[in-house]
Amino acid sequence: MQTNIMMELYKFWHQKTPYYGALALLGLMSYSAMTTKVSALQLVFEFGAVQWIVIILIAVGSAFLRWSIKIIRCSYSCISRLNDA
Repeated sequence: MQTNIMMELYKFWHQKTPYYGALALLGLMSYSAMTTKVSALQLVFEFGAVQWIVIILIAVGSAFLRWSIKIIRCSYSCISRLNDA
């Protein structure tokens, strides 16, 4: 179990998608603060992040899943080549 967690953490940290997601969140939060009327309470608690976090999580999660599937397909193709040889 610990090996699987370490492998998943390795895959996560070697992707650029989470970094792009964090930058997009900061940019979108700034955009929301500049284009809408923001009260002091809203500024302290959410700063417009609630509407963007879900979208960014979906994008990062789908990119992570796509990368995992690509690794699985590659490993299966390598195994089938070894079995055919």
